[in-house]
Amino acid sequence: MLCSGCNKLLREGMLTRTDIDVARAIEKMKLNASFTRTIDYSSRIIIIAGKDAGRIIGKSGKNAKELSRILGKEIDVIEEGNEKKMIEKMLRVPTVGINKVYGGVEKYRVRVEKRFRLQARADSMLMSKVLAKPVEIIFE
Repeated sequence: MLCSGCNKLLREGMLTRTDIDVARAIEKMKLNASFTRTIDYSSRIIIIAGKDAGRIIGKSGKNAKELSRILGKEIDVIEEGNEKKMIEKMLRVPTVGINKVYGGVEKYRVRVEKRFRLQARADSMLMSKVLAKPVEIIFE
């Protein structure tokens, strides 16, 4: 059951059902933490957080593991801010470089060594959703 304000935000697309589920789980765990938004992507939930990212992750990932158990999906918590760090956190591999490509629509070109192709954990669609800009991944 949601309050009328939350129902309105949900109807208008300002909140998602995943946002609500994550907020309830964080409240249930008494983490006293906030987040900016969530992205439900396949078997993962990406939680974009500000200064509370560390509190949501917890010592040795304890809180993130509990959130994963409660929500039934793998959880990634990404601190909002530095785009390079956000991209590497999603990929879970180091990047060779990240370029902003201008022309028509600004996009990111993420360059990763070929040897990390199988270890990379994100795709361009997921990163585009998180960064709100098109992303192209190149393995070189």
